[in-house]
Amino acid sequence: MQVYHQLEILNIEGNRLDVISSIIENSGASLKKILFEPYNIEYEYDEFNENSLNFIRKIYENCPSIEYLSIAFSPTKAYFIELEKLLGVCKNL
Repeated sequence: MQVYHQLEILNIEGNRLDVISSIIENSGASLKKILFEPYNIEYEYDEFNENSLNFIRKIYENCPSIEYLSIAFSPTKAYFIELEKLLGVCKNL
């Protein structure tokens, strides 16, 4: 797995959330912007909820300095709980 310690901006087109989450996990704490177009994300319908919740978790666990973020989520209680944690940890959003 590649490690990206100096990565500050992640701009991805047409990939899967689990791949983006893995890059985030291995980026260190330098990421300030995560950019993607949510409608270009590839996913299996039955995996979207799990992968997008994990994506949010990886951000607040690994990117405390994040300033800008593209995100895809469903309006459910589980997502709002994770978004609240994200905003609590990532004070620059």
